[in-house]
Amino acid sequence: MPFPLEMCLVKPSINDSCGTAYADKTKKLIADSTIICIYGMSLGETDKTWWETISDWLMIDQEHHLFILHHYPKLDKRFPQQKMQQAESVRDTLLKYEFDQQLIYTNTHIGVNHPIFSMQLVKEHDND
Repeated sequence: MPFPLEMCLVKPSINDSCGTAYADKTKKLIADSTIICIYGMSLGETDKTWWETISDWLMIDQEHHLFILHHYPKLDKRFPQQKMQQAESVRDTLLKYEFDQQLIYTNTHIGVNHPIFSMQLVKEHDND
């Protein structure tokens, strides 16, 4: 019998077939969080399970905040409105995953091409 293509392409199927508790642990981590920051996660159907889980989490408590760092490789710095358009495109995509429209604007924060990896880190020193 041929190996089902779905097992190679659909992330929930891969997780289920591996027999790990990955999904359960991740859902618990989400449930126990007040802030979630996402970088590098697909907005596509392969992560639908996670976006729906996050949507449910966001609606549970008004103190929950979601930060999405979205990368848009074609961004032209001469046209700053492109950042706003990309953020709006991300919001439109989230609506497909049953996100509450009001919470998309109040509790979901979208950064486009944020220089997260060039931030200055603070190094702690021992006070011996």
